Amino acid sequence: MQKQKNLLNLQNLVKRDPQSYIQEFETAYDFFKSLFDAFKLAPTKYDRELAEQVMFVSQVSHCYRDKVADFPLMLISLLKQSASLMDSEMRMAFCKALILMRNKGLVTPLDIMQLFCRLFKCQDKLLRRTLSSYIVQDVKNVNAKHKNAKLNSSLQNHMLAVIQEDSIASKKCAEIMVELYRRGVWRDAKTVNFIGTCCFSKVTKILVTGLRFFCSASEGDGGGASSDDDSDIDEESYKRQSKGAALAHRVGPKTNKRKKRLERQLQALKKHKKKKRRVDAFDTAALHLLHDPQTFAEKLLKQVETTSEPFEIRLLMLDLCSRLVGVHKLQVLGLYPLLQRFLTPRQSDVTRLLLFAAQASHSMVPPDCLEPMVRTIADNFVTDRASAEAIAVGLNSIREICSRAPYAVTEELLGDLVQYRSYRDKNVSSAAKSLIQLYREANPAMLHRRDRGRPTAAQAEAAATSGSALAQFGQSDVKDYLPGAETLELMDGGEGGNDDDDWGEEEEEEDSDDGSGEWVDIPQSDDEDVASKTGSAAAGDAAATALDPTAARLRAQAVATSRILSQRDFKRLEQAQALKRIQATTSGRKRRLAEAAAATAAAGKDNNNDDNEISISAGDSGHPSGLAQLSDITRLAKRPKMSRLERMESAAEGRRNDPDSKKYGFQVRRMNPHASSTNAEKRKSKAFSMVKHKARGKTGTRSFRDKQIAFRDALLKRMRKSKR
Repeated sequence: MQKQKNLLNLQNLVKRDPQSYIQEFETAYDFFKSLFDAFKLAPTKYDRELAEQVMFVSQVSHCYRDKVADFPLMLISLLKQSASLMDSEMRMAFCKALILMRNKGLVTPLDIMQLFCRLFKCQDKLLRRTLSSYIVQDVKNVNAKHKNAKLNSSLQNHMLAVIQEDSIASKKCAEIMVELYRRGVWRDAKTVNFIGTCCFSKVTKILVTGLRFFCSASEGDGGGASSDDDSDIDEESYKRQSKGAALAHRVGPKTNKRKKRLERQLQALKKHKKKKRRVDAFDTAALHLLHDPQTFAEKLLKQVETTSEPFEIRLLMLDLCSRLVGVHKLQVLGLYPLLQRFLTPRQSDVTRLLLFAAQASHSMVPPDCLEPMVRTIADNFVTDRASAEAIAVGLNSIREICSRAPYAVTEELLGDLVQYRSYRDKNVSSAAKSLIQLYREANPAMLHRRDRGRPTAAQAEAAATSGSALAQFGQSDVKDYLPGAETLELMDGGEGGNDDDDWGEEEEEEDSDDGSGEWVDIPQSDDEDVASKTGSAAAGDAAATALDPTAARLRAQAVATSRILSQRDFKRLEQAQALKRIQATTSGRKRRLAEAAAATAAAGKDNNNDDNEISISAGDSGHPSGLAQLSDITRLAKRPKMSRLERMESAAEGRRNDPDSKKYGFQVRRMNPHASSTNAEKRKSKAFSMVKHKARGKTGTRSFRDKQIAFRDALLKRMRKSKR
């Protein structure tokens, strides 16, 4: 202990004045070398004195760079030779010393990171966890200001060589590459393809790491129901912790140091709160960075058919394969018969399998491959023998498939599915109506006449441009104009004022707070004036969309080629397209103006939620990634009735989370809470056999005659007592 104290004192003195203690440091360094040479002869033993000397030299190494130039090389060579034989504490001490010298710039990052990747093979979880977190942080710091391409490439090649060895270090290297990608440090194609090689590893843990990287959204999906509760809990914990920190600051001296500490603590709490609120949305960028997705998907499908891994891992393989097929529109025709084998209501995780079927559907898949799969879903789920929940899930799955490939269902089958619109269960009827709404826009000719609804301007435009409302298989509808541009004004010669005004208005909005110091008169308008202006604008849009489809297309071409569109113009295009989807082609003037005003008001509130219809173009899904979501398959219009057990659990959960739950139920209302309870309170906790004689006397009501007799006997008894 005395030696350690003297070493710490010397370390403190050397850091303060290095030149005055050169001789003492040289003596200590020579002593370290002698201990180090002795340790190399028996590396399995723990030498506490050597560990202290190593930490001392690493702490003051920046003061004598020339004298300790060989110090990191000695540690690295020993770890390379005898790391697996060394004691865990000695190995950790050497690694911490190297980390200290790396932070001081005495060791190159590539040498130390390659060494740490080798040390992942040691049977030491704490060491692997420490080194992996340090590698991630160090690579992030190196690439903070600018990308160090040379270091990144060398380290990636080294990690790929380690991954191909199929050892414990392979899993750690794969996890490091995944973490660096998620932190935005290594977001290049090389990293993604290196992680892609993990999807075909023979080691199960490495295989799962690669699959979960590409299918990271599948774990987060389906948790939207509890997201609000989690946010409320996070909000409460944030308020409680921030209040506790403020109260703790009130006690004690009011110094600037304690004030800054409080500010840092509140800032850290606020940062943690924002991180909790962040939504984990699936990003398809990794799927787009794969070099050969077609070959990748085919190899993955073959691996699913031949592997002996558990069913959960095979589900991850199917998930990744279906995502690749949907995102890249691949032709992997063997995937659909494989999925068809598992589409039964009794199959475990059948909702995820239905989701994979929807993800793998796109407009380039031949109808011969999709029709048998849709028929299987209809036969196994959408039947009178199945439960209402199974029917709703089956109809939702068919709708998601048809929204990506409208020709996946035959007219006869569609007619049978539409009949469920009058089913007694609301979830089933809503799913059937959503399927009807889809085909009203996709191909109204496949529906019965009573189900087609009123023809809309969007249907008339699609029929005029492509010859039919539904494009045939393999046909692409390429437009040479901007849809909805006919609602904008044509720019001719001197009529370009509106466009310039739009750009000028946007610039004025940005520079509105320039501090000119002059008063600006803002005219105030009543609600009636605003409504009249909205109605007139909507009427103008309705008049423009009521043009003949051919004339509207020619006008849209002229507008698109004669002016530069601003952001406000693009918003008007979205409003015009929303109006076309709900505006009927054969309606009266009043109905047309009312529909136009409603569409304009809805588009003004939110351009992304301007209609509740399912669009089969541009994304195929409301999710930003364009992929189907599990919530779309399991969507229920009406929440199912809870059982008694579920109601009891919900009530218990509410009592636990309710801060005012303590004011309900029995409470001790004595002035002294430690006083004894009353006899009435004790009687409630007694067994019934002890109090049944009293309960029997109190239960039941006496008749009026019994009361008369009892009252008479009481009076007679009193009289006899008085005579005595």
